[in-house]
Amino acid sequence: MWREEHAKFINSQYNNAYRVIEILKKTPEGKAKLRKIYGINNRNYDEFY
Repeated sequence: MWREEHAKFINSQYNNAYRVIEILKKTPEGKAKLRKIYGINNRNYDEFY
C-alpha cells in the first residue's frame, strides 16, 4: 500500500517539474534560463526543448 502512495507522490513531482519546464519555455529568455538551470552550455542542444 505504501508503494502506491509513494509512486503517486513521485509521479506528481515529475509531472509538476515537466509542467514548469513547459511554462518556462514559453517565457522570454525561458530556454536560456533552462540552459542555465541544467548547466547546458551547447546552445544547439535542442533535444531538451
